[in-house]
Amino acid sequence: EIARFRNGALTRIAKAQVRSGDHGGALATAGKIERPYNRGWPLRLIASAQARSGDRGGALATAGKIERASDKALALADIAAALAGRQ
Repeated sequence: EIARFRNGALTRIAKAQVRSGDHGGALATAGKIERPYNRGWPLRLIASAQARSGDRGGALATAGKIERASDKALALADIAAALAGRQ
């Protein structure tokens, strides 16, 4: 039960870090989320933000850390859309 609340708090912290442009901090925070299936969404947000900022390699590396296939596919779609919008 406590882990669920902790994971939720870490997700919200990572989201705030992404919004502030602290992608490295967000990655570190997301890495503290204990359950792999809970890490997918924050990692997707980070990967998308990295792509929007022009960090293609970082975005793809972050997406590669996502374990659930459906979350990874959504992250890759976000990355493609962000990169297409930069051209």
